[in-house]
Amino acid sequence: MNFLRNAMVEVRGRSFYAEGAGHARHGRVLNMLRADFVHAAFVIALWLGLGWAVEAAAQTAPADPLVFSIVIKDGRIAPARLEVPAGRKIKLAVKNEGPGPSEFENLSLRVEKVLAPGASSFLVIHPLKPGTYRFIDEFHPTTSEMLLIAK
Repeated sequence: MNFLRNAMVEVRGRSFYAEGAGHARHGRVLNMLRADFVHAAFVIALWLGLGWAVEAAAQTAPADPLVFSIVIKDGRIAPARLEVPAGRKIKLAVKNEGPGPSEFENLSLRVEKVLAPGASSFLVIHPLKPGTYRFIDEFHPTTSEMLLIAK
């Protein structure tokens, strides 16, 4: 009967030394299980709360960026004038249809894209303030210009 008084109890990979009568040992195990239950309930409540917050953020997140196509050919950019909504993220899909390389860029927005002949790529531009933004082909600065107008 002495083994009931002093026993090693293992629960969920943790070992506990239990002294005293068998019922005291069971009481300690129950207290530990209650603590695990409270911890699990807290984690579940936190997870559910964060799930609601993420869902609410997803509902208020802006839509996908608007996509606009741009073609560079023979040192010219088409369209020469592009109107976009101000305050909205946009995506410029750029294609080089010319025989040589092109470098589509805007210095004030700090964006540029170098394209080999026949290559295409895109630029994502974060929401713009209303205004006019000048894009050029760096390899043909005198003949290529596109005005991006955010309204």
